[in-house]
Amino acid sequence: MSATTVDRSGLDEAQRHGLGDAQAGLTRRTRDELVTFLAEQGVRVSASDNDAVFERYCEAYDQRSRQEDLVDAGSEMSFPASDPPSYMAGASVAGAPPENADECREGPNTAASDSSQLKKIQETDGTGGHKSDAPGGGEKPNAARRD
Repeated sequence: MSATTVDRSGLDEAQRHGLGDAQAGLTRRTRDELVTFLAEQGVRVSASDNDAVFERYCEAYDQRSRQEDLVDAGSEMSFPASDPPSYMAGASVAGAPPENADECREGPNTAASDSSQLKKIQETDGTGGHKSDAPGGGEKPNAARRD
């Protein structure tokens, strides 16, 4: 039996960092895999220094977590797209106009600027063809009605 004991709790925690990985069935990283992972993240650490491995892994994990939090925050700010952005300070109003027309900022414009350019609207049967009892005769295909 050895006279010295090694505290591996920090390294073990760093290797499995979180219960979610274990529940997802992911394999536990070995010490070499963990050091390789840290090296890929741009962190150099000695595999024999348990505390340094744990600290550096936590830093790399926290940095990744912060990046994901920023993406999540950006997504929340843009959802749903139909809502006006908060920075508009009420300049955009969503919803139907008020019941009372006097409360509207502007009334609808129904005047034509040049009445000679307007065509009379013909009655239809709702399927794209003309009603047979409408002035002008029976049903015509859509292509035949074009000018």
